[in-house]
Amino acid sequence: MRTALSTISVDMLVVKATVLSVLLALLAVWPVLAGPPEIDWFDVYGDDFTYPQGRCVQATPDGGYIACGYAEAGFPGEDYFLVKVNSEGEELWTRRYDFNPGEGNELLYSVDLTHDGGYIATGYGGFGTNSYCFTIATDSLGNVSWTRTYDFGQHGQGHAIARTSDGGYIIAGGGFALLKIDSTGDEIWTRHFGGGGAYDVQQTIDGGYILTGDDGGSVKLVRTDADGDPIWTRVYLGGRGQSVRQTADSAFVVSGITGDFGSANRPFLIKVDAAGDTLWTQAYMTGVIYCVGAYVRQTTDGGYILAEAGSYEIYDYPILRGTDSEGNSLWTMTLPGFGATSIYSLESTLDDAYIVCGWDWPIYGGTKLYLCKTEPDSPSGIADQNPCAPTASILSGNSPNPFGHTTTISYRVREPGAVVLNIYNVQGQLVKRLVDAEMDRGMHYALWNGRNESDIKLSPGVYLYRIATGNGSATRMMILANGGQ
Repeated sequence: MRTALSTISVDMLVVKATVLSVLLALLAVWPVLAGPPEIDWFDVYGDDFTYPQGRCVQATPDGGYIACGYAEAGFPGEDYFLVKVNSEGEELWTRRYDFNPGEGNELLYSVDLTHDGGYIATGYGGFGTNSYCFTIATDSLGNVSWTRTYDFGQHGQGHAIARTSDGGYIIAGGGFALLKIDSTGDEIWTRHFGGGGAYDVQQTIDGGYILTGDDGGSVKLVRTDADGDPIWTRVYLGGRGQSVRQTADSAFVVSGITGDFGSANRPFLIKVDAAGDTLWTQAYMTGVIYCVGAYVRQTTDGGYILAEAGSYEIYDYPILRGTDSEGNSLWTMTLPGFGATSIYSLESTLDDAYIVCGWDWPIYGGTKLYLCKTEPDSPSGIADQNPCAPTASILSGNSPNPFGHTTTISYRVREPGAVVLNIYNVQGQLVKRLVDAEMDRGMHYALWNGRNESDIKLSPGVYLYRIATGNGSATRMMILANGGQ
């Protein structure tokens, strides 16, 4: 069986078409999410701290999650805060950092993984117009590796941070600033794109960046090259862009809140092409009383999932909304909590589910950092066999995606046996065999560094990864971004 699995034909893969044909073929066979997912678990954290609040969460390669935020430290201000939980939401550790006691606020707004297996988070320190961007890197246990401060000017807050394909990081923040740093936090360059603030950033497949925010009350989107020089700038609705992602067809989707449709703070989605021209716009009658945020991710069926945040001040509750590929609403669901709940982050997980982060405010007691995870989408991946027959494994996904240095592929083996995990280019050529072994039942992870069997770095572009067992196989897509080493 081992030999047969190792030489499974890939004739069924649509890998000799163009990149666009591959993407369309993959989307055509992915299942449509006809209804909302079930809730896997939700919980609150920070019992030992005063009014802890969550702002961002990321999936970790061990199947767990890292979340960041802040907790009150008495007058004046708050302290930086990290929480690590396992795949079931059980708290593993918390870390609180107070680098300037009594000298102002210390808040973390965004967290990501470092290239060496630790964590990196950004936010701000100080007060009001005298605030500065603060970034902290830790090891896998939350022990401090280094800290840095950066001057964006007035209201110099760091709002979003992400890994980049060259081993460094990109930060977006106040003053619509974009800051590139290396692996040790040293500044490489800083760019400013007008007033207001940038609230989300992602590296694009060509090695550049896409960032969104607001510019004096309008939704703003900026695309840059790898050096941060602008390619184009677009302004769309009145309101604020809060989340942006490159889509499977190399376009972009933006979410946020707007008052342009006869109702204050209505959540929206805008899809634009690679040049920033609008393809469609959707605004929604929200299920929350007063919407304060909307965060988007693309789903495996080519649609989108939108997390809409209500105001904790009026005991509102957040909802998830599923849409089709044109942004038409298919379903909504209210997320559970112990009291008024507000969220600030939505992320996909390694098992094809979703997790949100924010805070929960029970009727009695102060706020707590809040996490809520859904059940995985089902089925997962692209089944090469009869869709009515059960597959023996679930190919969950890879993170990050797009990636530069490394990405982690996760998969679940339902029955013990031989497993083969291969990487192919879009011509259908095998470029790397990651796994060829007997595997036990359970969740497994494989790391790929973007190199072939000869340890040569591959060209940027779309690649397919395919898992095969004795009872079935599945295939998914990933994007190797420019700039890897």
